[in-house]
Amino acid sequence: MLATDESVQVDRILQSETLHSSQALRHLLKFLSDKALCGEADQLKEYTIGLDVFDKPADYDPRKDATVRLHVSRLRQKLADYYRTEGQNDPILVSLPKGHFKLTWEARAIQSEQARDATPASLVPPAAKLNATSLALAVALTCSLLVILFLVLQLQKSKTASAKETSNWTPELETLWQSFTGNGRPMLVVHNDPIFVAFPGPNGIAAYFRERSLRTWDDAARLPEVQALQRALGNPRIEPNYFYVSRGEVQGTFLLGKLFGSRPMQVSLVRLSQLSWEQLSDNNVVLMGPPDGLNEKLVGLPLQPQLLSEGKGVRNIRPQTGEQSFYADDLTQTHDGQAYAVISQFPGPLGNTGLAIFCSNRSWGDAGAIQFLTDPSFAKIAFSKLRTGPDNKPARYFQILVRVTFRDGVTTDVSYVLHRILEEKQPVFESSRK
Repeated sequence: MLATDESVQVDRILQSETLHSSQALRHLLKFLSDKALCGEADQLKEYTIGLDVFDKPADYDPRKDATVRLHVSRLRQKLADYYRTEGQNDPILVSLPKGHFKLTWEARAIQSEQARDATPASLVPPAAKLNATSLALAVALTCSLLVILFLVLQLQKSKTASAKETSNWTPELETLWQSFTGNGRPMLVVHNDPIFVAFPGPNGIAAYFRERSLRTWDDAARLPEVQALQRALGNPRIEPNYFYVSRGEVQGTFLLGKLFGSRPMQVSLVRLSQLSWEQLSDNNVVLMGPPDGLNEKLVGLPLQPQLLSEGKGVRNIRPQTGEQSFYADDLTQTHDGQAYAVISQFPGPLGNTGLAIFCSNRSWGDAGAIQFLTDPSFAKIAFSKLRTGPDNKPARYFQILVRVTFRDGVTTDVSYVLHRILEEKQPVFESSRK
């Protein structure tokens, strides 16, 4: 078969550093590319990919096994990472649209200044007009970042904490966080970093635009709303902005600071999009945020989730008697309602670090979930639910589903729903030595 520009571009990505550490994602990208180039991508099903790419058995059920969805999500993010770094000057963009398994190729558009200036302002839709909200948002972005940085600095004071302060840890909290406190590793607090499109203006003042579904900068630049705003503002250059941190994540970081502030532990703040597999392997990591960004981080871990956050609630992969298969959020109001949150404690990729994930479709849900695992009274509830085995000892790795009620953006109630105890397995790197 003769090489085409499309296949050459895919080969370039397959050989990149971005995909160097993931054989599974390279295999998936090659498979999807071959199917698309031979015209068979429209017939692709999740079941077929599971069998052909991940060697699933014939009785594989995609409704109960999220392997394909998680790997596709991770590949989509890796493509975005590639074009932000190694591939920023590549002539062809390869993308994997959400909701599809068909790869697309697009020549990188280079629009001349004259062509952009020729667009009449009268074509800009009314919805593209800016108002004072943009300026308020700019201030909010800066304030949020300053607050969360202050909280991380407070965490760093843990090095000088006294033995008296450590007594704030109850036996239940000690047990629930044993994967973090007993290995001497640094801790990374990872926050979500949604993409904002920045329109720089005079005197250093910028306007910002955000679409909740955005995952990559290339997607942002192609949005009709962004292009319309750009024309309305005189065609300024646009820039990605990742400085926003939600109020719920700030509150969650504060709660973590109260708990770990008395521990002699080195703590750092990391953006979710910048979190590497190497960091997951070398550090204890706490992640918080919506499912789109977090689920892909679960792919390849020693233990796989049984409770999976999705766009409108939480999927219970193996429901037991009396349980629902899906717990739907009530998000009809932006700042009032109920959201389900999943608390997960996993081993790191090599089994020698701790990974805690607090995942919800609302940042208030993240804050409520963190409260459930940092407050002594809630910790007693979690401790009592997780007892297992002949010695009645709480499990080391687990998932807990909680329902978080919030009003005016403030958590008013956190309640336990169900839990799953995850069976510990021997890390792959150890078993391979035998």
